[in-house]
Amino acid sequence: MKSKKHDHNTAIPPQQTLPVLSPSSYLTLFSSFLFRLPSSFSLGYYEATYIVPPPMPELPSFEPAEVSFTPSPEGLKEDDPIGSSSSSAVETESSSESSLESFDSHVEKVMKGYNDCVTLFNKLGYFHFFETGEMGIVVEGKEYPFPSRDSILKELKENKELYETKMEQGFTKLQITPLFMPIATLQNTLKEQIVKHHTQGTLIEEGDPKKPFPLNPDDPLYVWDQWAKGEESGTTIYFPKQFDKTNHGGYTKNAMIQSYDTDPGTAPASPFSILLLQENDMFPATKEEAQKNEQGGRIPLENKRSPNEYLQVFTNTEKDPMKNPYAGESGLTIEEELTLVLTRLHNKQGLPHIYENNHATWLTGNYDTSGGGVAYARAYRDYKQFNVSGNDPDRRNGRSGVVAAVGVGKRG
Repeated sequence: MKSKKHDHNTAIPPQQTLPVLSPSSYLTLFSSFLFRLPSSFSLGYYEATYIVPPPMPELPSFEPAEVSFTPSPEGLKEDDPIGSSSSSAVETESSSESSLESFDSHVEKVMKGYNDCVTLFNKLGYFHFFETGEMGIVVEGKEYPFPSRDSILKELKENKELYETKMEQGFTKLQITPLFMPIATLQNTLKEQIVKHHTQGTLIEEGDPKKPFPLNPDDPLYVWDQWAKGEESGTTIYFPKQFDKTNHGGYTKNAMIQSYDTDPGTAPASPFSILLLQENDMFPATKEEAQKNEQGGRIPLENKRSPNEYLQVFTNTEKDPMKNPYAGESGLTIEEELTLVLTRLHNKQGLPHIYENNHATWLTGNYDTSGGGVAYARAYRDYKQFNVSGNDPDRRNGRSGVVAAVGVGKRG
């Protein structure tokens, strides 16, 4: 759906009721009230006011039947013995049904995360209500509806071969990121949440609930200012194909937004990036350790590779997941990393990517053409803060790996 200009003078007055919703948008709106929303909120420089309905009943559980698929088993071949239980046709049908059941089960697991994404956006105050009955974000006065459950299911079904393989490799954690939102907005939100958890005594290190992270509340988050400046100047590049200042093959944020506003069908990215992540980030220290954690024919990428080496894996031209176990994967952008941290804090999993635990991560989805650096994120005990900076594309560091993600739909 193309974006729509947001007119702040047409916000819903307090005395009016919300517009009648279409069936397709009702579930999305319905799921948004797991938490009560405030009567007004601010997103950057844009504000919206809306009526708050009474609390809604608990959201119904996801029904596997919604994502069922009907196999088309082949009939018996002419030379097959009629009724033979060992015939290839029966085996093919059985195999097909087994594969189908596995895919349905994976999709059900993925889509259980949809409500969690809606809840997080609510809690962080990102949602605006639109006259269409939809809800979403507003960036520079333009409305961008939140992706529907049906649109995600449709993409998973239409590209079953890829997503089934990636799910079998452990990519079953759904994350939705407001990609068109300014980095500064996400940065300010994360800063507030980190300090909040610290104040409440719940800021722990991921993987160790008994170990609090030693935060400096006066300087809890550092994001290199050039990343945000580069959004406007065009030096912050998204989804580069190579780390080269003049021939990177990526996009500026403004170019992605303008392309989407003109023609969503041909745009390189959407307002929300939809990702499948692994349940646990894999940062094996050595190739031997990585081989012990093989899943679905995929060996995790070990630490101490350079950003260039990780990018070469992600940009492999072989798209067949049966021939390339890393097909469909890429590194995160800064917005996706900040959303990942917000999600982990919301789920009480703790602060991820601890540098001293050898879990820092390269964000190969962003490249800076002003200095030639690749984005880099870590929770740094020594500095007592979460830190997003940049470094040389050829740098190798035993404390650093990469979070691999599988995009659902367009993402560069």
